[in-house]
Amino acid sequence: MQLCRIYGTDKGHRLDGRYGAERVGGTAYVPKTDIGSILPHLNKGEFVLMNGIYHVQKKISSEHGVKMSDLAEYTHALPPAVSRSIKALEEKGYVRRFVDQKDRRNTLVEITKSGQEVLDESNEITNEFIRRVFEKTDKEEMARLVSYIHQQYDLAKEELEKIRQSQKKAADKH
Repeated sequence: MQLCRIYGTDKGHRLDGRYGAERVGGTAYVPKTDIGSILPHLNKGEFVLMNGIYHVQKKISSEHGVKMSDLAEYTHALPPAVSRSIKALEEKGYVRRFVDQKDRRNTLVEITKSGQEVLDESNEITNEFIRRVFEKTDKEEMARLVSYIHQQYDLAKEELEKIRQSQKKAADKH
């Protein structure tokens, strides 16, 4: 079973077996699924990266590819890791990498026609998987989950605002 670390649980927060968590030292881990195992053409990392290309390209309204640096930032991955993954996708014919004609210092990447077909198929498989899981989830449990996610989102927004205010005060002192 693969485990995903829950950060901050070593600071006095309780996350125990009732929630499917395992403790290793002061850190809690929860099980995570291997969604990549049901995708016929992509591993999980390639799936994330292909979706990243798609979403960054859409976000910046670009018809001519995405800068590798923007893709690394979007996926929270190191540029060398992104480059290695793009190379593997390129070898499969799913993406094309090329030099930006407007700024030759930048390398752009775009999804090919066959890459878009594979991405669409992978997204369909993933969406069907999620639909089937949620279909088996009790409506009251789902409502509690959604409520909890909103609570965590609100807490995160509050903490971000506190950090911003603290940083602003520190900057104003200088």
